[in-house]
Amino acid sequence: MRSFTVKGKIDSMFTPQGGSPTLKYVANLTVELWYKGPMEAVYLGSGLTTDTGEFVIVFECESPSPMIVNGKISNVFVKVKYNNKIIIGDIDPSVGSFD
Repeated sequence: MRSFTVKGKIDSMFTPQGGSPTLKYVANLTVELWYKGPMEAVYLGSGLTTDTGEFVIVFECESPSPMIVNGKISNVFVKVKYNNKIIIGDIDPSVGSFD
């Protein structure tokens, strides 16, 4: 088995009516990490954003694996969910809109 850790941060710009743009973070967004293979999408793991927008996803996969090339996993994409609704990402990742 091989262990991977993915760290990231999600932020957004919010502009109130008549106001200036302000950087905002949203806590408790579910961030899912997926691998897009030639014939399928494989769920790798998920994490929740903190009140500063940071998240950590830890997952393991078999080694050797066709997903791992030169010690790295390429062709990954994320889905971000709020209240179980996808707000970032493709509902059908096999469409291939993520590279």
